[in-house]
Order: sequence, then structure tokens, then C-alpha cells
Amino acid sequence: MKFLLNKYQIILEQGTMALLNFCLIFVLSKIVPANLFKDFFLGYSVVIIITLVISSFANQPLQVFLRGKNNKSYFYKVFLMNLLFLLITSIICVIVISNFYYFLINSLPYIITLAFVTSIYDAIRRVSFVYFQNKFSANLLATTSVLFFFFIMIFFFYTIGDLSVRNIYTSLIISYLFGIFIFIFFQIKKIKTFLFQKGESKNKTFVEVFKKHYSYASWLVIGVFFFWTYTQGIYFVAEKYLTLEDFNAVRISQNLVGVLSVLFVTFENMMLVKMSLIFEQKKLAGINEFVEKLLKKLMLPFILILIVSYLVMTQLYKLYYQGNSFYSEKITYVLYFFLYQFLFGLSRTFVVALKAINATKYILYSHILTAIFTLLLAQLLFLKFNNGLILIFIMICSMLVFSAGIYFFYRKIIKKI
Repeated sequence: MKFLLNKYQIILEQGTMALLNFCLIFVLSKIVPANLFKDFFLGYSVVIIITLVISSFANQPLQVFLRGKNNKSYFYKVFLMNLLFLLITSIICVIVISNFYYFLINSLPYIITLAFVTSIYDAIRRVSFVYFQNKFSANLLATTSVLFFFFIMIFFFYTIGDLSVRNIYTSLIISYLFGIFIFIFFQIKKIKTFLFQKGESKNKTFVEVFKKHYSYASWLVIGVFFFWTYTQGIYFVAEKYLTLEDFNAVRISQNLVGVLSVLFVTFENMMLVKMSLIFEQKKLAGINEFVEKLLKKLMLPFILILIVSYLVMTQLYKLYYQGNSFYSEKITYVLYFFLYQFLFGLSRTFVVALKAINATKYILYSHILTAIFTLLLAQLLFLKFNNGLILIFIMICSMLVFSAGIYFFYRKIIKKI
């Protein structure tokens, strides 16, 4: 019973974190001027790529390698790795923004600070998945505190008429720091045990830990960059061509439908364990049989979920933006992004299968192919058209290319049976 309770707490905590990211766009699009919303969203996209790189190289391997009696020493080295990659990615971002997106230059100190705080929070969450799972309620409470404290601060700045981009970043930074404080407060006994435990007589050096992470995560980091390029980076290309309102309408629609990503994350977490066991026992033949059964079993429920979600979300969209005639007229954008999510969800089965059989390089190949295709298509189409429908068309095509690439590589491996 306790295991089940912790399991549901983990799922609820992940859902709360997804809700924060969802509401971040949905609420701000309503209460801040369109130009400030655009600037914040593009700046927040920079935060996302920095944290994705740090998480892939430092924090995700932490979740795998945090074992033995040298946890304290290892965690300190991962903390230094967070700082190192924050420095590297920040320097790159300063160079790019200074030369191509100078309007974000004033937000850079806040962007870098927020990226660091969220990376540390991510590291704490991953330690908890391994070390504190028998009492995960502290994580749930901490993440919930981040969500509520952020909206309390946003409401405060809104009521005094000072809801600037700077104050939005400040609210997020303080909220994550508050969440870290809440976690430490409720896990102080376990943290003391963790920090004051006796380590092994010979701990690995920083270079040895770095090499271990590099061998595990180098492909992941490269893949993350290309994935960000065709899902978030495309907006940096589009902002030079689209009108302000059309740009924001596309991002709002994608974010609204993107709440379904919680289902995909849960699906991947559950199926990866099952497929890994099947591959260990029955090899490729077992994986192929399981994938075929899974698609037959889940395809109809998946389509029904999309249809019901579309009906609910379009009504929510109409009610929420009924005072904004431009956004109201762009409600068809929501429908197109459900097609986008259908393709994304369909690809997850084959992505998990490739992960389960340790063929992750093919996922990277698909990301690279899709990113190149997306940038070339964007340059071609934006020279002739400059509306939100073209941006959505490019994103749907990119997801179609990724899904086709993943399926192609999966079938290529399965043919070896």
C-alpha cells in the first residue's frame, strides 16, 4: 500500500511540474502585453535548452549512477558539473543573443540564473527518485509550493501594475528557491544522513566522473540540441517573419495541446521498464510482438483521448480568450496541433522500443534529420509566406519526418530477426 501511495505521489508530482509549465504560458498570455509575452517566451526557450543540456549530461546520469557509499562525493562532483555546463552554455547563449537576438540581452542575467536554479532543483528531484523514494511527499509538496508561490508573486506584480519580463523571471527564480527550501526543510534528517555518511576510502576524481557521464550522455546531449531546434528553436526563425499576435497565437495553441505530454512521459516511464525486460528475455522477436500488440490495444483509446481533449480544450480556449477577437479567430490552430500530438504520441512507442534495445543512436539520427529538414523548409517557406499556419505546417511536417525516421530505423533493426 505504501509503495502504491509513493507511486501515485511521483506521478502527481510530475503532473504538477507539467502544470507549472503549462500555466506559465497560458496565464501570462492573458495578463501581459503581447510584445512582453513574446520576449519572455523566447527567453524561456533559452532557459529550456540550457537546462536540457545540463540535465542530459549531469543530472540524468546521476539518477543512474547514484549508488554505493560515495553518494556525497559523487553528488558534489555533479554539482560542479552543473556549474561547468551552465558556464559553457551561458557563454554560447551570450554570443548568439548578442549577435542575432539583441532584444533579449537585458534578460540574460535572469535567464542564466533561472537555468541554474531549475537545474539544481532537477538534480534534487533525481536524487529523490533514487535515495528518498520511501518518502516522496516532500517532493510533491516542494513542487506544489513552486507552483503556488509563483502565481502568488505573479498576482502581486499584476495588482501593483509592474508585471515586467524581469519580474516574471524573478518570480520563477524565487519560487524555485522556495521549493528547494521546502524540500530541505521536510527532508532534513535524510539529507544529514546523506551528507554525513562515511564515503569509500578512494573516491573517483572529477575527471573520472566526467568521463563516465560523457560515455553515457554524449549522444543524449547532441540529440537534445537537435530536438530543441525543431520544437523550440523554430520559433527564433519564425519571429522574424510572423506578426506579433500570430506568433503568440501559435505558441499558445501548442502549449494548450502540449498538456497531453504528461501522458507521453508516463507512458515512456512505464513501457521502458516492460520493454527492457522483454528484450532481455525474448530479444527482438519479443519486442516486435509486444509493439504490435501495444499499438493494436492503445490506438483506439489514444484517438478517443485526443478527440475528447480537443472538444474540451477548444471550449476552454473560447471561454478564456473570448475578449480577444484575434486569438478567438485562431482556434483552428488548436486542431492542427492535435494532429501534431498524434504524430508525436505515435512515435513514442518506437522511441521506447529503440531505447529498450539500446539502439539510441537511431533516435539521434532521426533528431538530426528532422532538425535539418525543418530549418531548410522554414527558410524556403518563410520567404514566400509569413503567417501562423505556415509555422504550424512546418512543425507538423517536422514531426511527420521524425516519426517516419524512427519507424524506418525500428523496422531496419526488426528485420534482423
